[in-house]
Amino acid sequence: MFKFIGKKFLLLILVVSGFSASAQYYYASYNYYTIGLKGGYDNYTYTFDENQNINYEAQPNFSIGVTGGYYISWLFEAHADLRYSTRNFNIRWSYPLDPQGAVPALSEYKLAYIQVPIQGRINAVYTNWVKLSLGTGFLTEFRLRPQERVTYQNGSVSESQKSWLTKDFTAVLVGIPFSANLKINLSRHVALEFSGYYYLYLNKMHQVYMTKPGSSLGFYGGVFYEW
Repeated sequence: MFKFIGKKFLLLILVVSGFSASAQYYYASYNYYTIGLKGGYDNYTYTFDENQNINYEAQPNFSIGVTGGYYISWLFEAHADLRYSTRNFNIRWSYPLDPQGAVPALSEYKLAYIQVPIQGRINAVYTNWVKLSLGTGFLTEFRLRPQERVTYQNGSVSESQKSWLTKDFTAVLVGIPFSANLKINLSRHVALEFSGYYYLYLNKMHQVYMTKPGSSLGFYGGVFYEW
């Protein structure tokens, strides 16, 4: 019985593989270039220094931008993005109560970076209508001016772009991106793409608050024109 099931399963694999191969673009006729708009949700994870009296509060963040790629062959692709990415978070300070209330209680940080991920991708599936690729490469992020809004224990509020709390945010972050990408072609020239990204950073975003580099998990959708 198991041999019979095994033969049936092997036959199914051969049929599916044959269908997939027959549906692939030939080298002379598939689309070579793709360009589009892409955006989505980012979830950042950081390790803060517990000795700094910090209680970290994550905030929803997003990325949006343009993306383009070159299909080297049916197996290999090269892609690059240029995205605006927010990086907002709050810190609640666990300082003892001060009679004057002149110590921080809450710091709200508004940050943004320009992301430039460059990837090489390998296609696990490449047909006329569906492409499934896995990618990795190099990520560079350029910090825009951060803003800090501090609420003190006495209720007073101040905002700053130049204090030591903001100036120690790293100007340039580098990391390694990993992605899984599902592209659905609606026609020869129009496609949708859904991607999952994991960013592993190599340097810390803040030199005082954080004990090691962070990471990010993102989910993006995009629309593309291909030719």
